[in-house]
Amino acid sequence: EQLDRNWKTILLNQFHDILPGSSIEPVYEDSRLQYEEVLEQGRALTSQAIDTLCNQISTDQPSVVVFNTAGFERSELVQLPWPEGKPLPQLTCQNREPAISVQRSGKDLIFLSQPVPAKGYCSLLLTEQPDQTATAMSDLSTLQVSPDHLENRFLSIDLDEQGQFCRIYDKTSQRDVLQAGCKGNVLRAFEDKPMRHQNWDIDIYYQQKSWVVDQVASIEVIEKGPVRAGLRITRPFLDSQVVQTICLYDQLPRIDFDTFIDWKEDELLLKVEFPVDIHTDVATYDIQFGNVTRPT
Repeated sequence: EQLDRNWKTILLNQFHDILPGSSIEPVYEDSRLQYEEVLEQGRALTSQAIDTLCNQISTDQPSVVVFNTAGFERSELVQLPWPEGKPLPQLTCQNREPAISVQRSGKDLIFLSQPVPAKGYCSLLLTEQPDQTATAMSDLSTLQVSPDHLENRFLSIDLDEQGQFCRIYDKTSQRDVLQAGCKGNVLRAFEDKPMRHQNWDIDIYYQQKSWVVDQVASIEVIEKGPVRAGLRITRPFLDSQVVQTICLYDQLPRIDFDTFIDWKEDELLLKVEFPVDIHTDVATYDIQFGNVTRPT
């Protein structure tokens, strides 16, 4: 019943005048309070459910339990609070397989979970880590990171001075991902002056006038460990700022982009370009309750 009430509150705040910022100020005061209440109740329900499940899992020593809420088996990055100054632990599966690589990330501990069954869990033993284990894990990692290069066992990425991707090489397929002569992670601002309805319409001619956002304040390595490596790129643009964190993982064949944009511009919209060298008749797009396949 509580989930149902919260879901309806979320749907109410998905009204099309609230989302684009075209409602009056009191609407957003109400919306903020309603969302805060939904988030608080959601966290409480999640915590209750986890406690109930964990109490039914018997372990004879300290453990970390990883739940998979998806409908398919998967390995995923796990992040949990870890006290500063406390030595990193050793994580092993119940069958005492080789230890899992762990890394400190700010105030958290991160690691890649073992494959977890759909709608299931796995329990990892938590013990004190021998000194030589951390060194061994670092030696096994394939991660490389510098302001102009990111690499793991799956991908090799070269960056230019603007933080744009000059090359993404897929080691598994042994091919370049980007089109010849093109760059990826290119931020571009477009003039956005529709004929009517500024909050809703993007008219087809918006592409006729654009600027590449290529000014860079800094490119810095923020993380380097056996699990994850990260770069942070800070870009000023007019009165706005774009801060982008790019992460690569030792055991995952993907690149994560965490982009924070403090946008203060009028009549401009921002996009990012990745001109990939892929020939296909169809593409799959996310929609609100699933996905849909469309011709390219």
